[in-house]
Amino acid sequence: MRPARLHLAVTILGGLAIGLIVPLAIRPGRDPLSGRPDGRTDGSQDDEGVGNGAGEPHAIPSDWFFAQRAYPLGDIPQEKFLAAVGQARIARTSSLRSKEARDLASAALTWTQAGPYNIGGRVTCIAAAPGGVTAYLGAANGGVVKSVNSGANWTPVFDLGFSIFSIGAITLAPSDTNIVLVGTGEANASVDSYDGAGLFRSRDGGAHWEPLGLSATARIGRIAIDPADSGRIFVAAMGRQFSTGPDRGLYRSEDGGASFSKVLFVNDSTGACDVAINPAHPETVFCATWERVRHPTYRRAYGPGCGIWRSVDHGTTWTRLTTGLPAPSDAVGRIGLALAPSLPSTIYAQIIQGASAGYNGLGLYRSTDGGNTWTRRDPAGGSFQNNFGAPSGFGWYFGEVKVNPANPNVLFSLGQGMLKSSDGGATYSSVIGTAHVDGHALWIDPSNTNRLYLGNDGGFYKSTVGGGTWTKSV
Repeated sequence: MRPARLHLAVTILGGLAIGLIVPLAIRPGRDPLSGRPDGRTDGSQDDEGVGNGAGEPHAIPSDWFFAQRAYPLGDIPQEKFLAAVGQARIARTSSLRSKEARDLASAALTWTQAGPYNIGGRVTCIAAAPGGVTAYLGAANGGVVKSVNSGANWTPVFDLGFSIFSIGAITLAPSDTNIVLVGTGEANASVDSYDGAGLFRSRDGGAHWEPLGLSATARIGRIAIDPADSGRIFVAAMGRQFSTGPDRGLYRSEDGGASFSKVLFVNDSTGACDVAINPAHPETVFCATWERVRHPTYRRAYGPGCGIWRSVDHGTTWTRLTTGLPAPSDAVGRIGLALAPSLPSTIYAQIIQGASAGYNGLGLYRSTDGGNTWTRRDPAGGSFQNNFGAPSGFGWYFGEVKVNPANPNVLFSLGQGMLKSSDGGATYSSVIGTAHVDGHALWIDPSNTNRLYLGNDGGFYKSTVGGGTWTKSV
């Protein structure tokens, strides 16, 4: 038998063996131990049927994506994934080595859209220039795409340069919107996306890209650029998905990305999931840390490592904020941050419960004195608390809260639904309308705050009336 055919045969037999050995245990939606369609044995659940949130290993996962690629090692070998993508790229372009040749070949092809038209993929981040004509979208497994017509059409701008398709964060430089920073590796603790390869930058609107390092961080949740000094960059990194280690926390560059140093680190199980800079006083920086450990039969997305931190010296030293906030404990989960651009002494924190309380909303907290003191705004048992998949939620999947650029009392909370508050988080109304559920990214146009770009598990949606009514593009 020829080597190529032997390899194919082994691959097919291996795949059949996986299916024969664990046909029920890793197929979505069924756990043979419990018999329940959500795969739970203890009365709780999450959106992927993995573990019970408390670390007990008896619940068998239904993470088909992960199981296919990790077998039999227990972890997805990132280097093999990159090698496979690189080999496929070489095979595809072996006769078209130059970018010019590829562009000519692509232009000669005629494509007809065949659908489906109502299915999108998970959008993890959105960045746009004021006015929204030029926008960038990052996908959990689809790379970076760019629109130059307000989201009506999109073109891939990241695929040909790098073998990285999982995107966690996109940011435009405040000084020049042609400068685009992309953090690779989705940071939402899902199992159906790959680790990333660090931070990348384009200086020409996505035409060309350069790596800036931080490849070991694997999953980047947020990027922030100092509005007064574009050379100062903060990167919130969660680390590898299925292991603990030191390559997580908040990183800072003061030389435009030429080098980075880790300026905030809690422990090997806790990463940084959000970072925000005070635009009026950029020496003040806020960071949210998230304790998160995930294995095929175990998830811990909560713990005393979850907290809000503040630096008043551009990120050199940090103080954990406590006054009015939930005490560090297993009751606290993921945290999302949002500063009010029009009144940056006002900052909001969307805080998720731990597993014992069902991963629902722990509270929407607000500080009006720059983080010194905090107050819970939402009523217990209200729509905010139940916006994350209640009664047994998956709030660890969501980390986005946004404030209207012109009004510090108007905010949006993304969860399974999409909520809007016009009174600083005290009351809420649903503005999800006909948009897909499970929101991960929201951009509000500073030049017209009724123009919203929404990214969720169903793709990209836009509204010109402040939400409620949406148009789907991808």
